[in-house]
Amino acid sequence: MSNRMSEQSSLLKNIPVYSLGFLVVGILMGGIYSLPAMKVTSSKEPWFTLLLSFGLTMTVMAVGLLLFRSSIHIIYAILAANTLLIIRRFLGKLDHNAERFGLIHAISLFGCFWYFLLISRTNS
Repeated sequence: MSNRMSEQSSLLKNIPVYSLGFLVVGILMGGIYSLPAMKVTSSKEPWFTLLLSFGLTMTVMAVGLLLFRSSIHIIYAILAANTLLIIRRFLGKLDHNAERFGLIHAISLFGCFWYFLLISRTNS
């Protein structure tokens, strides 16, 4: 009984670590898109890249809408992010490796924040 209690208490102590891991791997690195896409498509092209492109588009669109940017600026950011994904795809396969898409997702996320910040500074 005490062994089970110690397992539960260790799980509760690690909640901040799990939360940080979810934020970094799941959201920043795009794990919420790449891991399910690997399962659904078995990393078969072109469906795998299309699902990743859809996830990348959803991320950029969500950031743009949350920051109240205009549609044309959101479309520019989506095109830039997907161009980066296509360039990465031509340089090598994305299969069975979440880090390969994670780098693209993180760069796109930071790039879109930077772009939207730049747009807001030039408009004010």
